[in-house]
Amino acid sequence: MGPVAGGRIVLGLDGVQYDETPGVTYEVYLNLPEGQEPDYRSDYYVGNIGFFGMTPHDHEEHEGVTATPPTSAST
Repeated sequence: MGPVAGGRIVLGLDGVQYDETPGVTYEVYLNLPEGQEPDYRSDYYVGNIGFFGMTPHDHEEHEGVTATPPTSAST
C-alpha cells in the first residue's frame, strides 16, 4: 500500500456487538497471515479498539466502530 493523502486511513468495523462491556482493549490487525503471532510492531497492526464509555446498547445505535491507529506507531 502506498502513501495516502493526509497520511491517515480510517477503518470502519461493522457488526461489532457485545452483551457486557469487555473491560479490555483489543488490538486490530488487517490480513494477519495464518499462524503468525500478532505483534503491534508489525505492518499488520492497524490500531486498538475499546468499548470504554459505551454501553452494550450503543452498538445498536451506531452502524460501525472506528479504529484509528496511533500516529506515532513505528513499522
